[in-house]
Amino acid sequence: MTGHGEASYVARVERTGPATISGYVHHRDDYALRLVVELLIDGLPVALARAEIYRPDLDGAGIGDGRYGFSFVLSPDVVASGGTVQVVLANRDEPLAPPLVLGHPAGIAPQAEGGAGAVEWAGGFS
Repeated sequence: MTGHGEASYVARVERTGPATISGYVHHRDDYALRLVVELLIDGLPVALARAEIYRPDLDGAGIGDGRYGFSFVLSPDVVASGGTVQVVLANRDEPLAPPLVLGHPAGIAPQAEGGAGAVEWAGGFS
């Protein structure tokens, strides 16, 4: 994650369960700063969270006090919708990571065999 002009934020967003989106974000030069993140579903804001959940991995890496995590739990109907989820810095609309696709367990839409833009002809003209 980069801020305007230079890398000022470090972030990670991942799907940690069937209905859970979690991650962390911290300012590279100011560990005292607590950031607020916003959850977007299909581009619409639906929830806010302050990134202050303790993360032992960050604490163990010597990153401040390790309290830069966040988590969102989605309702089953939202997960079933198959839309996209994105986490952004609140009031800045800066994405912390690429969008996640809810209809796929890994959060990433499968690509056609042969890579992006591949086409397979399944039939002929009659």
